[in-house]
Amino acid sequence: MALKFLNLSLKILLIFIIFLIFYIPNYFRLISLKRANLQLKGEMDNLKKDIKLLEEKKKKLNKDISYEEFVRENLGFIRENEIVIDIEE
Repeated sequence: MALKFLNLSLKILLIFIIFLIFYIPNYFRLISLKRANLQLKGEMDNLKKDIKLLEEKKKKLNKDISYEEFVRENLGFIRENEIVIDIEE
């Protein structure tokens, strides 16, 4: 009787150990993936905010000044075959 109980206990213990061997690595991987997911969601929220800010700046630039004027004044671009005369005050 005691031998059958010991044999059954060993089988249950073996099944439990096998279960833990397969379960624990996946559990830790799941935790790691959840953390990465939260981090990526935070980054995505920040990027969405940046996109909104940039769109607002773009709209403001469109209203305030044309692209050509902006590029000419701020970046110093000229048209093809155009001569630049720089007068310093």
